[in-house]
Amino acid sequence: MRIGRTSTICFLSIAAGYGAAAFVGCGGSDSSGDGKSGGTSTTNTTNTTSTTIVITGGVGGAGGGTTGGTGGNGTGGSVNPDAACVAEPRAGEQVPLDLFFMVDKSGSMGCPVPTAGMCESGPMPPPPVTRWSSIKDALGQFLAAPQSAGLGVGMGFFPQLNGNTVRCTPQDYATPAAPINPLPGSAAAVQMAINAQMPSGNTPTTPALSGAVQYVTSYAQTHPGRTVAIVFASDGLPTSCDTSNNNIQGASAVAQAAFMGTPSIRTYVLGVGPSLQNLNQIAMAGGTNAAHLVESGGSGELLTALNEIRKNALTCDYTIPIVPGKPLDLEAVAIKVKVGSSGMEVLIPRVDDVTKCGANGGGWYFDVPPPNSKKITLCSATCDPLLKTTGSSLTVLIGCRIVVPPPD
Repeated sequence: MRIGRTSTICFLSIAAGYGAAAFVGCGGSDSSGDGKSGGTSTTNTTNTTSTTIVITGGVGGAGGGTTGGTGGNGTGGSVNPDAACVAEPRAGEQVPLDLFFMVDKSGSMGCPVPTAGMCESGPMPPPPVTRWSSIKDALGQFLAAPQSAGLGVGMGFFPQLNGNTVRCTPQDYATPAAPINPLPGSAAAVQMAINAQMPSGNTPTTPALSGAVQYVTSYAQTHPGRTVAIVFASDGLPTSCDTSNNNIQGASAVAQAAFMGTPSIRTYVLGVGPSLQNLNQIAMAGGTNAAHLVESGGSGELLTALNEIRKNALTCDYTIPIVPGKPLDLEAVAIKVKVGSSGMEVLIPRVDDVTKCGANGGGWYFDVPPPNSKKITLCSATCDPLLKTTGSSLTVLIGCRIVVPPPD
């Protein structure tokens, strides 16, 4: 603890799931750990979680204490509502989410559903259902779903053609067919952009993903209060373009650079059709572990995959609440998670940034270092189990900085 200030601990309880609420109460200084028990709580219920929101009073002295147990050493402390430095809840809301879809409209998207292998080898009658018609239907339902309200959505397509020639530079794909705007107001414009497309051409995977990253990065820099991710939908291997990097390795390198960049941009991958395991490499490099593969190409399964992507993208970023008159000490933060209603509450470590998360290591990090931090992000290894398990919860403990006046 730095000289000239002390900290108490604020408890910020956040439900893991879409639309989760988050509240903060701040305890009074109680370094001896002898505060009285008490406090108030409410219960928040979402489609994945039932979480108790605790408004605390005094807690143990050194940062990171939990209610109950012994105080004074950061490992415990009793709750004293009369000593609370904040009397009412304060929101630490989930960061609003934007998804930019880069969607494959190559000739093979006109293949029937389902089909084994490529279908361009010879003429065939128009099928009743194609990969393209299925993804159009799934996207339309996704845009109209009540659960998507408030979500920002934009849309781009590949390939772009100059006559019959596929365009092969990232700049060809950096201008969206429909820019990111919030649903439901943007649904008509996005649907119009989808309806204007017809399957044709080959698959410039790396240029298309590079263009999407260019657009999304520029958007994110001008919308710092939002989290933006890419959803890359394709039905096969990269083809066309005389470039050395229009392959899975080249696309993976683009996704990894975006994920490791500032701001960090995740790439979710939606595979449409058979034999698409190679797309997992792009998803892993883009920070999302594995592609969502819908080998049947059916619209129902595609909609389920889109809903999973929305849920997975929603839960890892949280704004840090502002408590007027009570500055928070972001050097004194602890985060605890519980996976499932019967799980044990576990303290997770802070890491410097997304590059320190590792493939299997959990943790959390700030968007920028304190004192200018605005957002807390969970590493994927910590976040993913919370997303997948009903009854999970997250609690953030933040120190309240109290400036001690100099002696007379």
